[in-house]
Amino acid sequence: MNTAAISTIHPRNRRLLMIALVAHLILVVAPVLKFGWIGPPIVVLTVFSLAAVFGSVTAALFYLCTIPVTIPREFFDTYVRLPENVQFVEALYALIVVLAAISWVSSRRSWTRTPLDLQVAVFLGLIVFSCGLGLAYGQSTSHMLRNVRYPLYYGAFYVATGFLDFRRFKDWIPLLIGTSAVVGVEYLFEFLGVVNLSISGSFVRVARVEGLMLPIGTLLVATVWAFEPRRYRRILSGIALVPIALALVLTVGRGMWVGTATGLGVLALLVLLDRGRRGRSRRFMMIVALPILILGLGYAFEEVTSAGVSGAAYRKVERAVEQDDWTITSRIISYGLVLEKMRDRPLLGGGHGETVSIPILEAVVPHILTTGTVDNLYLTLGLRMGIVGIGVFVWLYGKALWLAFRRFRIEAVDDHRLILAAFITVYCGLLVYGMADATMITNKIAFIHAVFLAMIGRLVGSARESYGT
Repeated sequence: MNTAAISTIHPRNRRLLMIALVAHLILVVAPVLKFGWIGPPIVVLTVFSLAAVFGSVTAALFYLCTIPVTIPREFFDTYVRLPENVQFVEALYALIVVLAAISWVSSRRSWTRTPLDLQVAVFLGLIVFSCGLGLAYGQSTSHMLRNVRYPLYYGAFYVATGFLDFRRFKDWIPLLIGTSAVVGVEYLFEFLGVVNLSISGSFVRVARVEGLMLPIGTLLVATVWAFEPRRYRRILSGIALVPIALALVLTVGRGMWVGTATGLGVLALLVLLDRGRRGRSRRFMMIVALPILILGLGYAFEEVTSAGVSGAAYRKVERAVEQDDWTITSRIISYGLVLEKMRDRPLLGGGHGETVSIPILEAVVPHILTTGTVDNLYLTLGLRMGIVGIGVFVWLYGKALWLAFRRFRIEAVDDHRLILAAFITVYCGLLVYGMADATMITNKIAFIHAVFLAMIGRLVGSARESYGT
């Protein structure tokens, strides 16, 4: 080994330090001169992306799950547009798949099999078949490409099952909580930027596709409080809960609230079933107290900012009870249109690219919206892939939840129990939330779903693989 060459890489090497400083200066200043102030963020994003992708497949997958969620979609749409409307994360995804395939071929490693391989393969195969069906029915290719891209992200499941480092599983839950906290902070800044705080009671609802991380983050924090033995992690997750909970309140999303409440109920049941563990009653009471804590944070925020959060929430619930909410009316209309389409093609649907035309009467300028997605996960699946598509999706998540529950009852490793409990809690809540939203198959968070499913498959299917090996 050439120790002389290694010894030159040292903080006291002034020549190397000056070279590094000049390189850093060029990296920051050159993009400003060429592209303006938006240049450095793009360069930093590119450098981080390359470092993550070429570092390890595990780091690349974790990066792929977090970067499209923490950076607003508008940034990618405005500044990082690739040819043929390919999205930045899709280019990263393709690069990760290629590097993983090369690694697999060169190392001649055996493929890691899990109990969920068949379900994911059938789901992905049905998506591809649905595209062919859509072409046969003459559906619009532009709508087809727009609708099919996100469900295909579930293909990351196979990259994760084959290459995810078993020793890094313990970092998954903290990573998702941190990501949710970043989304929560972004929500708060956006709310404070659009609402006029000089007028008492003013309120503007903030809604973004990344908002799905808010109920996910809330449920993960609750799971950490219930099943994480390390106190410092429970404390850090409690700190992260502050922006997550505030943003969850500011969304004034009834579906999110119901999904979160469902997940908390499932988590409470898991705690009650967790016999033989100390502090069961204390953990149960913490879960019961969490909604009160969230409401308290929302009330404190309203008192400090004079924003009309409680008034907006009350009016929304009141309109729903009195059946005088145009959002519910428009959803019912869209649901009826989808059911009419499904009646014509009930088994396999109209294929990807199938659309419905929904009258939007509450807008300033009434218009007709043609879309392939409605605010219901199961009806969206039925529109594209019929009853078979709904059945396969429920089969996939139903089996994953059942396997996770069975494994949870016998698992002895705390980190693994946390992941299993988190999956059960989060996806019971999300499957209920799917009655009011289709985001499990319509945005980039699908990467998180795919990796989470892969972890459950690995934990359940590799009982002989000891932790840390």
